Amino acid sequence: MRIILLALIMLGCNTLLNAQQLPFMALFRENWNLLNPAAPSDDYIQFENYNSIGTHFRKQWVQLEEAPTTALLNGQFVLDDYNILTGGHLVHDQTGKLSFTGLYGNFAYRLAFNSRKRQYLYLGLNLGILQYRANLADILFDQPEVLQLANEQVYRLDAGFGAFYQLEDQFYVGLSIPQSLGIDQRFQENPTDFELERVAHAYFVLGGFLDAEALGRLEPTLWLRFVPGAPFTYDLNVRSHFSENFWLGVGGGLSRTLRIETGFRLGESLGWYDGQLKTGVSVGIPMGTYGNAFGMSGEVHVGFSW
Repeated sequence: MRIILLALIMLGCNTLLNAQQLPFMALFRENWNLLNPAAPSDDYIQFENYNSIGTHFRKQWVQLEEAPTTALLNGQFVLDDYNILTGGHLVHDQTGKLSFTGLYGNFAYRLAFNSRKRQYLYLGLNLGILQYRANLADILFDQPEVLQLANEQVYRLDAGFGAFYQLEDQFYVGLSIPQSLGIDQRFQENPTDFELERVAHAYFVLGGFLDAEALGRLEPTLWLRFVPGAPFTYDLNVRSHFSENFWLGVGGGLSRTLRIETGFRLGESLGWYDGQLKTGVSVGIPMGTYGNAFGMSGEVHVGFSW
């Protein structure tokens, strides 16, 4: 969708496209609250670490010039005595001449259903401000009759809502509507203007943990995504936790990309008995017709929880 959008801008066309518009991350478990403002962190679900911070970087289609890149700084803090989850994230996404930077604050309230088990329902929201930039002056047209474009930037408010259910460290399910406010912005009023329209998304996630002996502790996850006017998409991932310190995973979906991931957790081995350092790496191998032209995608995550 991003490459098609960029090509249409360069051609000076006024065309409406409907597709997923928010950044995709293969290591989404490390950034749950980016998908759903009500979701607790993976560190809290598995290890009851109340606080977590992390940084994340994704490079998509490494062989394609000006391909999408996403950088993220994220943090979440559980105020256990008050049943409150709070935190926020700073995200920057760049695709060719278009980019946006967003700063969000997250808030969620936790409802307990069983005093003897960690059986919770979280209800959450996030509020943020987005800066959109279009460096259109860098685009050169062969046709002399096409007017030169100018660099543009706009600021817009954004919000997201979500609900997330957790049963111990065994099962979870979530529903969220990120980008709820939507955006309809015309950057320039002339024959070569560009209109940016962003719509609300709907996300559904379902996952859990299964003991599989030799394969370790399996964590299958299904992520469904719906955008009005665009095809329904899904991703299915399975992560095997061979120990508390190491995992290996594989996944894919309608994007026809095979994703392989691995990660490590270090704590007691470094003398940290109340915290964990986590690193994760994912590689996406395109299996479709144009895979060789676009190339692979990669992600890296580094975080700390306590």
